[in-house]
Amino acid sequence: VFAAFGCHPLSAHEWDADMASMVESAVADENNAVVAVGECGLDYHYALRKTQEDVFVAQMKMATELGAPLVIHTREAEADTLRLMRQHLRKDARVHVHCFTSSARLAKALLGEYPNLCLGFTGVCTFKNGGDVREVVRSTPLDRILLETDGPYMAPAPHRGAVAHPGHVPHIAKKIAEVKGVRAEEVFAQCRANTRRTY
Repeated sequence: VFAAFGCHPLSAHEWDADMASMVESAVADENNAVVAVGECGLDYHYALRKTQEDVFVAQMKMATELGAPLVIHTREAEADTLRLMRQHLRKDARVHVHCFTSSARLAKALLGEYPNLCLGFTGVCTFKNGGDVREVVRSTPLDRILLETDGPYMAPAPHRGAVAHPGHVPHIAKKIAEVKGVRAEEVFAQCRANTRRTY
């Protein structure tokens, strides 16, 4: 089991020099299982926009300095997420945009501008109301997709309302295979390769 370590945007008000040092030390230590900075980013469902932006920028810079992958969370903040990434993140950065539920337009921009970026898809792609996410899955090359649960949230159909866990990943992979018209085994194999390449 490997981990990402960072400051979620909804905890941005807790970011200080001590937390920054703790995150940097954990990611820089090659003797532990921390392999990425994040999840970090912007979540405008709640307030603290300026604070979230400052903390997101700090973690992008940290990941760049450490040569570490970055796990990004974006919710109701597409324009600012893209603007800050363009300003502060190298184009060759290894990025996992986790629990992708944003627009096809953002997906196209991210995939076009960041060749080492992958989009993570959760149980949302299995939901009856997940049609927009399935359209993004359809248009995203298989070699740019990561499988995830976002546990304990977003359990896939037929487990909606349950606690999401890694055992639910096959449901997500099967839905992606169905949307893309390929075998589930191909999705698993390619997503495993994508994960190894990203992390």
